[in-house]
Amino acid sequence: QADLLLRKMRSDSLQVGVKAYGAAISSCRWSSAVGERACQGERWDLAINMLIAMHCESVRRDLIAYSAATSACEKGLQWPSAVQVLAEVMNFQLK
Repeated sequence: QADLLLRKMRSDSLQVGVKAYGAAISSCRWSSAVGERACQGERWDLAINMLIAMHCESVRRDLIAYSAATSACEKGLQWPSAVQVLAEVMNFQLK
């Protein structure tokens, strides 16, 4: 539902900033950990897509967004994606 809220904000011409994205990505992490076993981890790809959207929309990605995306990948057992996000964090911290 977080992605729907972000779309609604954009359609209402509201600026979607780092805090809104961080909250949305964090919700992917929690939705990955809750529910039936078959549903666990299904939102990790949405977290990654939100990080990409932040970049495309020139929204500065922060450590909260990166951490939440990494956690969503971890909960979805998507280790290569988690490692890729961590590599981006290292690059982020060097800038």
